[in-house]
Amino acid sequence: MMKQLIVVSLLYSTSVLSQGYEVMPIEVEENKKQRTEFKDITESIAKDGAEALEGILGVSIQRKGGHGNDPVIRGQKENRINIKIGDRFVHGGCPSRMDPPSSYVSTELYEEVEVQKGVYTLTHGRGGPAGTVIYKEREPSLEEKPYTGKVGVGYESNMDIKSGFAQVAAGTKKLKGKLKYGLKQAQNYDDGDGTPVESSFENQTYGANIYFNPNDKTKSVLKYEENNTKDALYSGLSMDAPEADLSSWEVKFTRKLSGFFNELDFSAYQSEVEHFMTNKLRNPSTLMEVNSEAKTVGGRLMGSFSGQTFIGHVGLDIQNVEQVAEKKHGGTLNTYMWPGAKINQIGLFSEVEMSNGLKTGLRVDMVSAEAEKSSQIANAMAGSASAAYQSVYGVSYSKKEETNIDALVRYTRELSESLKGFLGVSRTTRVADANERFIHKYASMASMRETGNPNIEDEVHTQIDLGLGLEKKRFTSKLNLYYNKVDDFISIDRARGQSGILVSDSRTIYRNVEAELFGLEGEVGVGISNSLSWNLAFNYSYGKNKTDNRPLYEIPPLEFQTSLNLKQEMWDAALIFKGASHQYRVDDDTSIGSGVDYARASGWAILDIQGSYKLMKSWRLSAGIKNLFDKTYAKHLNMRDVLSSEQTRINEPGRAYWLNTVYSF
Repeated sequence: MMKQLIVVSLLYSTSVLSQGYEVMPIEVEENKKQRTEFKDITESIAKDGAEALEGILGVSIQRKGGHGNDPVIRGQKENRINIKIGDRFVHGGCPSRMDPPSSYVSTELYEEVEVQKGVYTLTHGRGGPAGTVIYKEREPSLEEKPYTGKVGVGYESNMDIKSGFAQVAAGTKKLKGKLKYGLKQAQNYDDGDGTPVESSFENQTYGANIYFNPNDKTKSVLKYEENNTKDALYSGLSMDAPEADLSSWEVKFTRKLSGFFNELDFSAYQSEVEHFMTNKLRNPSTLMEVNSEAKTVGGRLMGSFSGQTFIGHVGLDIQNVEQVAEKKHGGTLNTYMWPGAKINQIGLFSEVEMSNGLKTGLRVDMVSAEAEKSSQIANAMAGSASAAYQSVYGVSYSKKEETNIDALVRYTRELSESLKGFLGVSRTTRVADANERFIHKYASMASMRETGNPNIEDEVHTQIDLGLGLEKKRFTSKLNLYYNKVDDFISIDRARGQSGILVSDSRTIYRNVEAELFGLEGEVGVGISNSLSWNLAFNYSYGKNKTDNRPLYEIPPLEFQTSLNLKQEMWDAALIFKGASHQYRVDDDTSIGSGVDYARASGWAILDIQGSYKLMKSWRLSAGIKNLFDKTYAKHLNMRDVLSSEQTRINEPGRAYWLNTVYSF
């Protein structure tokens, strides 16, 4: 089977290349900007990787507290977004997603984040129908001196956040190393009414990189990083997290070649998460604990080739994920919430981009999913996961193996000197995660139980993207429209004896439905003068569960941000007005729907002020005020507590003064 798939991918690439377009050399970076947002986070004061994405067109944030927030792109989140830290994938250890991948990013130690909305490429691993987020480090340059580095400290008043970091690199052009360290300590914040919201945490990150570039054709790097979060409080959950630790490494090797392949790229990584949550800090009558571990091992081998009219990539990648979670009541083992879940994938991909703007891609993934402890009984009353699957869905557990085929066709065209457009069509498969397929949560109240579906079908997203971008001397604008038809959307629901559901006890279940999403993202920028500019950005998503004829849950309303920006040689300043409309389309009724949405949401708007001053060539001071008028508000996206099966809406922070300074040497 493997040999056949390799042959198919190679034949596909050859057929595309043989079309023989006679056009000018390709401009890949210009095409990439049509669908990709870049943000410099070198001097970010964000509390985690998700908060660093605020302000990027088309990205929303789901608030969970001070740490562990989740990014949302085009009304989709979790593993519908591919999130990479460098070349690493990280899968969290918490069934309630206290620790999404973005929570393990210390933003001060990463220089840039790239956000690809929708399906731009098939080379970043399986899935990711909503988009891809990549946190990037830059290789230190030692051309002028044998060392370089930067240090910084920051403070924010409304959480009493104290942060600091340091990076230093030394060596030669051929061999150099970098050491890095970051620390954040935060207390609970107050909302606009002065009500405390549990959100404190402490985060510490340290790591080292070694770069070896023996000649102009060869580059390699070895990275190791530890990210440790302690005593993180979550007001919307029934537990807190005394411990969430990530230990990870990656190695990357790039070699320029002569021949059919002009570059070979190899990377391998491992990410290990240990997560512990408990209600001990809340003085409960019954102690509850969940110990969990997640291990992700993967890598990619990719060959790049090019000619006068094309560039292309052919490669193979793997991603193997193991997740175990054990739930205890009163110190006694209750259930294997994640009963030894394993989801393994081997993927083959081929992608070619022509200089006439046509891009085509094909991807084949072989996926296996199993739960090694599905038949083990932790507690006689709770029973085994396999028995729960049988009682709810009438299916016997068995290892599942499948082959998924994804495809991408995209065309970018310059309509005039200042106007560009693109049209994209894609088919991507989103594999069910450990919760959706295997979770086994038992409680005495049936409505608080949750049972995964081992026979759930994977989602198939068929998307159409259309975009226009206009760029003149003092005026820029872009508008992206998208439509996403989802076959077998994996929906959280309540057991009411629906088709394929054998119980009516209101427990949380998973079932496939037909769904659709569509929306738009727009941005306008006006240069009022050489130093003064105005910008407006907005995004809107609409989601519908077509099978049950109700709204899709957790879809953000219309969101907007407008800013007035003043930039001088030594300083800059900005007024930022942002907000969201009401959200009336919700799925909040557990008696007839999923109840995943908390309730309808009111609109909100706040004003931020920020600026920076360059004290000298290598020293910059930044400061600002968030939520200037101390408004009390909450975003529509709320939290779902896996343990209690309840929804919570968390108020955002009230007024906060912040200060940050970075010195580079």
